Amino acid sequence: MRAVVQRVARASVTVVDEGGAEVVGSVDRPGLLALVGVTHDDGPAQVETIARKIAELRILPGERSVLDDGAPVLVVSQFTLYADTRKGRRPSWNGAAPGHVAEPLVDAVVENLRARGVEVATGRFGAHMQVELVNDGPVTLLLEPDGVRPRPATRRARPSRAATCVPRVDGMTDLTLEEMLAAEHAGWTALCASRGGEHYGALMTPDALMVVAGGMVLDRATIASTLDDAPPWDTYEISEARVVRLGDDCAALVYRASSVRGDDPPFAALMTSVYRRERGELRLALYQQTPTG
Repeated sequence: MRAVVQRVARASVTVVDEGGAEVVGSVDRPGLLALVGVTHDDGPAQVETIARKIAELRILPGERSVLDDGAPVLVVSQFTLYADTRKGRRPSWNGAAPGHVAEPLVDAVVENLRARGVEVATGRFGAHMQVELVNDGPVTLLLEPDGVRPRPATRRARPSRAATCVPRVDGMTDLTLEEMLAAEHAGWTALCASRGGEHYGALMTPDALMVVAGGMVLDRATIASTLDDAPPWDTYEISEARVVRLGDDCAALVYRASSVRGDDPPFAALMTSVYRRERGELRLALYQQTPTG
């Protein structure tokens, strides 16, 4: 999670759509404007750190904080904070979490601030917004907390050189190994926290299927309604990941997975996840487990 925080004399955010323009959030006295971006593996730890920093940083006049002065904060979602501009002229947005992942985390930052007694105004997630501000100072800070990414006792797979060297052809998908691996890690993390139904219910396409060990075929509705009740995994590991191109904005991620739950025998399988990009967001179309243990 990243936040660009600016000390402002005033600020406002206007949503512009076919119906016209509407001011949806503003601060009319000195305070802060926080542009918040979310990446794939963010969670409660990042929310807590960002909210605490916004509330406690002593960057208002007199080296005082928002909490010290009772100053307001305007929070606006900003996925472009995760733009990758290292190659070419067109930024890549692969580092930004999809909307169904990012929106609740931005909301959680807002609620965390309010729980601390901070007056918070907001933009509107996913809308076309125009942000106006008077930067006082100017003072602008980039917040990017380090060392707060706990995983449930897992080791992240390091992609092999062969897996990353996939030739690009005009018109083929721009899905990357790194992007799909991040989605898989987010899924496993949800399963380790008994949030699989919520996570995959949002990630799967309406006609998506999961083919799990034992030959069961589950649709999206079944996954969304039942997977949260499954016992959580304690640890997992991903290895030997590679990409199979399937066409425009569609690719399969194939990898080996192993996981442990309590005193049960370790689970080992070959996994295949078929992803496609819809309206700029990564969606899961097919998930298949082939047990090897």
